[in-house]
Amino acid sequence: MEFLRSVSASLAEERLLSFPFRLEGEILPTEEALGRVAAEDLFSPEELPPFTRSLVDGYAVKARDTYGAKETAPLLFYLDGEVRVGEQASFEVKEGHAVYVATGAMIPKGADGVVMQEYVRRIGDTIEVTRPIHEGENVILRGEDVRDMQRLIGRGERITAFHLAVFSALGIQTVPVYRIPTVSYLSTGDEIVEMHKRLEMGKVRDVNRYMLTALLKKEGIRVHALGIARDRKEELLERLEGGLSSDLLIVSGGSSKGERDLLEEVIRGLGGQIVFHGINIRPGKPTIFANVRGKPLFGLPGHPLSCLMVTLRFVLPFVRKMKGESQIKTRILRGVLCEAVPSSLGVEEYVLVRVEGVDIVVPIHSKSSAISVTLSATGYIVVPEDREGLEAGERVEVVPFDA
Repeated sequence: MEFLRSVSASLAEERLLSFPFRLEGEILPTEEALGRVAAEDLFSPEELPPFTRSLVDGYAVKARDTYGAKETAPLLFYLDGEVRVGEQASFEVKEGHAVYVATGAMIPKGADGVVMQEYVRRIGDTIEVTRPIHEGENVILRGEDVRDMQRLIGRGERITAFHLAVFSALGIQTVPVYRIPTVSYLSTGDEIVEMHKRLEMGKVRDVNRYMLTALLKKEGIRVHALGIARDRKEELLERLEGGLSSDLLIVSGGSSKGERDLLEEVIRGLGGQIVFHGINIRPGKPTIFANVRGKPLFGLPGHPLSCLMVTLRFVLPFVRKMKGESQIKTRILRGVLCEAVPSSLGVEEYVLVRVEGVDIVVPIHSKSSAISVTLSATGYIVVPEDREGLEAGERVEVVPFDA
């Protein structure tokens, strides 16, 4: 089998993100919407706070009445009563008068500021104010936090705990979100055995299944495991046929050149079309992407590190697009490379690194079949295909594993 459709990383990304699929929405209770993606812009149905509130325990007054007050020459105010939290203010503050308000309480009509009780001396039904305040001091105005019809979240944005806090404050009980795509995953290879099995010579445990499942779980996706398929065309066809009810299929192994690598043949047997077979990257070149009856299929390398890097670089952004996210890139860290990193021209290379101190980036060299090196790695850097390596002292961007 030849890599007849090997493409650059940028072209692979372009083809992946242009893959056609339909986003479907659903309505969820607000308390169940954490981590989901908003299916439409959401606007505030009211102002927040719905009334002007005090930010401190103190006395609501007309601010201009306090001008000139000081410790040695306090100003006298008549006390007309108090407003507690949860009460509606029935007072109107007149010139030279004050009303006691608790933190969070409604500000009475006529008042435009609150003197903290630390700057007040109470004498019977009067108070002495020992410092001036300005208009709006120690209060939050009606609608100051959230305006009526203010956009709270945009379509394609991921809902966070902070969104839920605002939604609940505004009485928003349901949220329109995109449906989470379903994923089926198949491990392949005569050498692969289940995690609980005792290893015989020549066999390896199924690492990729658990790694990929965990990475997708972080994206809020449950993976339907199709098990382990032997390198037999009929068995591969049967297993993948069973996975076509999912929105996305992922196969690990069977994508490299070789007499027993059957995935491309099986894809054609299912009526699929190969979009590309091979990406000019290292590790992870023998990656397949196909359209099988309108469903996207990734064929990932069997070596764990190669499988991991392709998943991080291509699969997860694709999954985020399937979820409806408008922001599919991950955050990055910046630092200084402590040693040179060689690479080959024409190949986009991914190098594991460890960030030490504030910004010292240390390369971690490993082989594509290794996996334990990820335990000491912060993330990875990308050597562009038009570079023959990176020099010591260069500033680089690190894509962290916990992004």
